[in-house]
Amino acid sequence: MEGMTDSTRGIEDLRSRLLDEHVHLATLCQRVVATFEEGDREACDATFRELERSLEEHLTFEERELLPALAHVNRPEADAILEEHRKIRSRITDLGVHVDLHAARASAVKQLVLDLGAHARREGEILYRWAGEAFDEPTRRNWMRSLRVW
Repeated sequence: MEGMTDSTRGIEDLRSRLLDEHVHLATLCQRVVATFEEGDREACDATFRELERSLEEHLTFEERELLPALAHVNRPEADAILEEHRKIRSRITDLGVHVDLHAARASAVKQLVLDLGAHARREGEILYRWAGEAFDEPTRRNWMRSLRVW
């Protein structure tokens, strides 16, 4: 990253790490689809539970660390992202019931992958860019330590 200051590098590192979490979540969704299509119900259940846990950790981090601060400067955007989180959680719950009953449809998981992608793009353009610039370097470093490395 030639020509970047430490601060600029820190901003991009945080944004990149948060976007990496979205890539990891999409990969888990694709694994759920693959195990479902292969008829491996145990693997599908296990992968789906991993998706649920990872997604909940990610959403919780954003809601605890990023969205309250964003709400102070852009309440409508913070509220819109929170509403998307609510809808994602609801869909995951519904899908989880279908996975438990072995009645999940691959098309529902594929649509979730597309929707998570759109959500990731929105957060990347608005929330993550803003968070990288709005918070000081020690806060960003602390978050980097707490975020998973996939």
